[in-house]
Amino acid sequence: MKYLIFVGLSLTFCNSLVAQSKLRLGLGYYGETIFHPGIIVHAESDLLQKQKLSVPIRVGMGYYFHRYNHQALFADLVLGIRWHLGSRIYTGLSGGIGLMNSWHHSDHGVFKVGENGDIQRISSFAGIDFMPSINAEIAYKLKRDSVHKSIWLRPIVFFQNKVNDTVLLHFAMALGYTF
Repeated sequence: MKYLIFVGLSLTFCNSLVAQSKLRLGLGYYGETIFHPGIIVHAESDLLQKQKLSVPIRVGMGYYFHRYNHQALFADLVLGIRWHLGSRIYTGLSGGIGLMNSWHHSDHGVFKVGENGDIQRISSFAGIDFMPSINAEIAYKLKRDSVHKSIWLRPIVFFQNKVNDTVLLHFAMALGYTF
């Protein structure tokens, strides 16, 4: 239910941006620990735009596949700050909140101790987890003085909360294109 509410709010946000014609869309490779492949799509706009500084807000959804463990579908809302270095390059830092829906494959899963003391697999669904994140980015603008049509690289640190009553730290890398 939390996931559906978050996606609904995200879609409402995107719809209001389209009406204002400030919307940029992006698509990219998303690698959890770089080598577990996935995809990410996002919509973004600037809340503030100055000559050398902007404040972007981004709504994204993605998927990745960890070959030996799990796969995940996630959605996040990211707010940041960007510094425009000349007419072609920008860099930035941002923080986000999101939700991750993960499930195990192969022999992994969620287990419980049965009434007679044996261990039983009850589900491959790992649950919906809170996913705060910290992002950095560097980008090259293909069109001078515009963040439209840019190629970007984003190292990401995110936390999967609550896995076995603890917080699990993840590293990811995203490489993509905004148009």
